[in-house]
Amino acid sequence: MFLQDDDFPHALSQWLIFYNTFEKSIFLYYLSSLMRQGRIFTKQLKNLEIAFEKRKYEHMDNLSKLIDLSTKLDNEYIEKWKQQGRKVIGFFCSYIPEEIMYASDILPYRIRPTKCTQTKEADIYMSNVNCTFARCCLDYGLREKFSFLDGLISMNSCDHIRRLYDIWRLKRPLPFMHFLSVPHLNHRRAIEWYKDELKIFKDAIEKQSGVSVTQDKLEKAIEIYNRTRRLLRKFSEVMKQDFPPITGIEYLNVILASFVTPKEQYNQLLEGLLEEIKVRKASSNLKARLMLIGSAFDQLEFIKIIEDSNGRVVTDTLCFGSRFYYDIFESDSDLIGSLAKFYLHKASCPRFSEAVKERLDFIVEKIREFRVDGAIYQRIRYCNLWGGEAFLTKKKLEEIGIPFINLEREYYPTALGALRTRVEAFIERIVK
Repeated sequence: MFLQDDDFPHALSQWLIFYNTFEKSIFLYYLSSLMRQGRIFTKQLKNLEIAFEKRKYEHMDNLSKLIDLSTKLDNEYIEKWKQQGRKVIGFFCSYIPEEIMYASDILPYRIRPTKCTQTKEADIYMSNVNCTFARCCLDYGLREKFSFLDGLISMNSCDHIRRLYDIWRLKRPLPFMHFLSVPHLNHRRAIEWYKDELKIFKDAIEKQSGVSVTQDKLEKAIEIYNRTRRLLRKFSEVMKQDFPPITGIEYLNVILASFVTPKEQYNQLLEGLLEEIKVRKASSNLKARLMLIGSAFDQLEFIKIIEDSNGRVVTDTLCFGSRFYYDIFESDSDLIGSLAKFYLHKASCPRFSEAVKERLDFIVEKIREFRVDGAIYQRIRYCNLWGGEAFLTKKKLEEIGIPFINLEREYYPTALGALRTRVEAFIERIVK
């Protein structure tokens, strides 16, 4: 007899009892037996798989939950958000104020083509001299991997991202598409310009969501985001220990999870994690304390190479890392103007060509703060902005006696053997 939909919740509860009682392999055998007997629909099995995922997630510790969130495109928080009739909008680059979207009941979603391995669809429209991060993002967009998005926001971060946005807008337009013109300077006139851009952006967001961005709502969103930044700064402090209880992979996972999770829920997970790591046993298998510098980076396989060689990434200056949380927003009564100033003055990347000294000072500050033994400067092939900055960074670090290596890579995992050889040799050079 087939189980009807009305019977499914009761049957599910019985199956979950089996799942908690027996080994997983035995339970899966039990399920397959039911299918062979025609006693379970495929749809019901899919529902069961979803229920298992949720139940598994509920029993994870906070670190495991954050790691799980960081490795998926979609997640249950996004599903719940959309079930409540609210929208999710993707965006590129760390200079786009998420607070404005959040104040309008929109979930900002930082675009990352997680687990991308090829760019066949994107290569139809983009050249092989475009960086693989941009091509992977476009490939996922063309193949509708981000089907849960209600819109996309881009900016003039680099030529690769500009062309990516143009193609996405023409070939797979989303209900809401917006392009922000962000100044390349941060003086008074540039701030006024960006303030005007943000007013246009705010109006467009309000029209899309149907929710007005009032002073109170924007203040609340800013408070929530500042809470995230302070918690992440506190979390990063553990990496100053002689033997940190968190690996470099886990450190990056925790930060990446913030880009795909509503900040209130993320803050709760992070607060729980800070309690958990107080009693976590630290690994003493550490030869060199390393810093990551360079292009957009969420390639965990690369950090695994470092840590398999007994190195430990203890800090970074990445846009997917410390540059997201390092600066704390301080406002006055002109919140839009304050946001414009904050985002143009925060720790920058090479698109701000006149802020080289500030970037190098930021690197040196973190090297001293986290007692860094060596710096790994990684950049995605054909990333012109970070390619040019490498020479200036190397010169500065040589002046203060910090070993430096410049590694070119693709966004997706490739040539890992060659990278491993160079990383191992670099770490051996440090520890001699």
